[in-house]
Order: sequence, then C-alpha cells, then structure tokens
Amino acid sequence: PEGLCREVGCVELYDVAAYESARPGSPLPPLGAATILKTPPQTAAFQNGSGSRSLRMVGQMGYFANNEALLYEYRGYTEDGRFYLLVTFPIDAPILLTSYDPAQNQNRDAIPLPAELPTDSRALSELMLKYNQKVKQQLALLPAADFTPGLDLLDALVASMFVEPPLNNEETKP
Repeated sequence: PEGLCREVGCVELYDVAAYESARPGSPLPPLGAATILKTPPQTAAFQNGSGSRSLRMVGQMGYFANNEALLYEYRGYTEDGRFYLLVTFPIDAPILLTSYDPAQNQNRDAIPLPAELPTDSRALSELMLKYNQKVKQQLALLPAADFTPGLDLLDALVASMFVEPPLNNEETKP
C-alpha cells in the first residue's frame, strides 16, 4: 500500500487481535520505511474511535522535504480497541520543493536551498537534516487551508468514518 498511498491515498483497517496473532511483536501499522519528517501529532476523532493526525514523509534513504513525499496520516483505534485505523493521503504544501530532485523544483515559493549543494555526502546529509527540520517547523505553522487538499477537508473525512465489524462474523484478515 505504501506506494499507492503516496499516489492516491489509502484507508487501511486492521483487526488488532488477528494482526497480533499473525505477527507477534510487530508494530501496527507495518513499517516499511524510516520516517524522514513528521509534524507533531494533533488529537482527532472519528465516529467510534480516536487517534491523531500528522504530516509525514518516509523513505529508505534521506532526501529534501518535497511534495512528492508529503502525506497526511491519521492513526487511531476504535473505542473498543478492536480495530486500528490508518488513513493516508498525498498532500501538497506551498513551501515545499515539487520533486525529490531539488534541481527539478518548479515551486518558486519553496523554502530555498543553496544554489550549489555539497558534493561531500556527510555535508549533504547535514544540510538535508537542517533543511527538513526547518520545513517541519514551518509546516506546523501553516494554516489548514494552505495545503492541497486542505487539512480541514481530510480531518472531516476521517471524522465521518464509522468502523463496523464484518457482517459475516468471520475473523478479518490481518
């Protein structure tokens, strides 16, 4: 799902007991990549549960924060703790580079990078870390309506969700 979630979004539902039985000791949700950037979580609820939402970027290696990688992410549990809900959607911020490759950036309003990037991998990594920290701080300050789609719209989508057990009384697959 991770690749598709970055393109079109995902709503994933996990039966907690079935998941833990099939994958003892594995975290929920399953992790496939490291977190590059994550904004502070904000508490939010859906019709029969609660959790939190944040903006997140994940990857197998470091990169500069950009709109190709930014995701809206909601994580929560139903009131009875039976189900875990994970909602992710691609989202754009007006302050981000348009691409993983800074040389291909099309956004004049993106937080600027130096004209010449270091060729030394250690210096480049340090620059990425500082840049992404600055982005993280500024993302947290942006109004909800500045994102595309707006955070308020995605929050409303999550708030409208209601999780029900399957009708056929079979255990759900993890």
